[in-house]
Amino acid sequence: MGDWEIRYEHPGKAVDWFGNTAIEVGRSGKLNWTWRIATIAMLTDDFTPENSVEMSWFFNWDELQKEGIGGFKGHITASYYSQVRHAYVPTKFEFELDLTPIRCTDDVSDLECNFVAEELRDAVLVVGDKRMHVNRAVLSTHSDYFRTLFSSNFMEKSMSEIPIKDVKYEDLARLLSLVSPKPVTVTALMAPRLLKLADFFMMPSVLNLLDQFLVLEQEMAFPEKLMLADKYKLRSTLQKCIYEVRSAEDFRKASVFEYKELSDATKLEIFDRIMGI
Repeated sequence: MGDWEIRYEHPGKAVDWFGNTAIEVGRSGKLNWTWRIATIAMLTDDFTPENSVEMSWFFNWDELQKEGIGGFKGHITASYYSQVRHAYVPTKFEFELDLTPIRCTDDVSDLECNFVAEELRDAVLVVGDKRMHVNRAVLSTHSDYFRTLFSSNFMEKSMSEIPIKDVKYEDLARLLSLVSPKPVTVTALMAPRLLKLADFFMMPSVLNLLDQFLVLEQEMAFPEKLMLADKYKLRSTLQKCIYEVRSAEDFRKASVFEYKELSDATKLEIFDRIMGI
């Protein structure tokens, strides 16, 4: 397991279904969290029992930030088990963490380890005077652009080195690092460039990652975030921006951009939001 990777299995916590809320703090390595479980027991219109649960985690990695870790990517797998589904019978809730650290850096020299020659890296991208050793299968999985480029219908399939034009090495290194084992932390400053490249290279997984980043990001101005969400069809970010519109006056004050640049669909959603306030 690499430095600061988190592999954790919770032993389980018993909570009943009778409108209960449980909060538990935990720690693995230098990653701290607060786990919240909210259970709801209810009856449907025909008096059939119907239970639901909401689980959430708040993570804190202040200690790791001092060592260059800006965040984590990976999976939380949550589950629960009970032999009897009754409001007063406790159910066992548990979860597993499988997280990989994201290093915070503006220096692309730290990313070059992702593109050095290795046995599994079977293609070379040439960007300016830089060479990037990559894996065809990995890029083809994440990018329709590269899947087409590496196909048998293009001469690049047989080329030992493939030139990539009209892009800066630093930007492409950051983009491809987002689908590498050692990803880079995204910042508000680089997000617009990464979105443009992810759209050009047709990388839906990266667009989704950037969508989730912008939902939580608080430094970017509202107008810019709304424009990016509309342009690149970032659904979660767009919904959050529209929800933040409290009145027509709020929207007018925030609108330092040309309203006409928004898509008709987004204009309609904003109009519906204002009319519903």
